[in-house]
Amino acid sequence: MLGIISKLFGGSKSEKDVKKITPYIGQINGFYQQFQSLSNDELRSKTSEFKLRIKAHLSEIDNTIQSKSASADGLPSEDISGRDAIYHEVDELKKQRDQKI
Repeated sequence: MLGIISKLFGGSKSEKDVKKITPYIGQINGFYQQFQSLSNDELRSKTSEFKLRIKAHLSEIDNTIQSKSASADGLPSEDISGRDAIYHEVDELKKQRDQKI
């Protein structure tokens, strides 16, 4: 009985997960073929390349976070509400940064 009900709502959790990732399988296999032919030294250089690409992709938001943190630290210690507002903005920017990664 429960099997019939679950099929009406789209199948089991594992079936839904498989359907969700199926479009990416071809792309992943293509990358696998590319990287399988690389030597260990070439793979190490790819790692450095990826790190630089990620850093460049996140540089704008990292600079914004750093400038906002510096402006919050520059406020007088009596201005707690101003600091708190800036730190809330910084937290939101960090969440956006995590989403970009």
